[in-house]
Amino acid sequence: MSSCATGCYLPGQHVPTAVHPADHPCLGCLPRRTAPGRVVCWRCSNGLEDALVRAPDLVAHIRDQVVPGDSGGTDGLPGAGRLDGPAPLSLGAVADADDLHALLCSWAALVAETYPGGLRGPGWVGTHRPRGNDRPAVGLTTAGDWRATATVTRWLYDHLEWELTQEWAPDYVREVSTLVRRLRDRWATEERPRYLPVPCPSCKDPSLIRYAPTVWQGPVTITCQSCGVVVPEREFGAFVHTIAQERRARRKVPA
Repeated sequence: MSSCATGCYLPGQHVPTAVHPADHPCLGCLPRRTAPGRVVCWRCSNGLEDALVRAPDLVAHIRDQVVPGDSGGTDGLPGAGRLDGPAPLSLGAVADADDLHALLCSWAALVAETYPGGLRGPGWVGTHRPRGNDRPAVGLTTAGDWRATATVTRWLYDHLEWELTQEWAPDYVREVSTLVRRLRDRWATEERPRYLPVPCPSCKDPSLIRYAPTVWQGPVTITCQSCGVVVPEREFGAFVHTIAQERRARRKVPA
């Protein structure tokens, strides 16, 4: 395996002869290795997967800020909640939601064009594409909502294995992950992420965080902040049960 193409490094793990970018603060950190069959590491892969899962919910929440109390027409689904801190309720919310949606659409268009043999792109209902379908998406239509974004992200997610083998994958990972992270910081939701008091099943660090979606019908996301692994919610209960049994066994207390 080679080094992760995004330039990821392992903080605190050093070798005397490591080669690093001139602007990297540590001159001896080991690079993260690529995941099997991919050009990026597992941390970057998991980060992109997490960003795709969060994007529709984030778009819904941002657009909800244009009109306070309006959930954006999600057919009875719960609203995204109020902001934790003060933020301007302005057309800036429309612009931010459109920027995220348009970025996802641009990557979907590239995947459809470059996939071997070509692919039919995702549905564009709710996506604003001026001057016909040959023009890049510039955001959501007036009637568009989080479901338009969900359509695009599900399509991207379905082709994720192939996407992460391409030479443009590092840009894809950086652009989507960075924008989702920046917009989550700007438009904070009421429900905050929660630390979970159990070790990560992959790296064993006690650094699992639970993120609950508030609008999109997506899964709860449990992510390790150390290694980036995503733990499916359906597996988390069984994992915790196993941890509890092991602790009881160590204490020699009958189960």
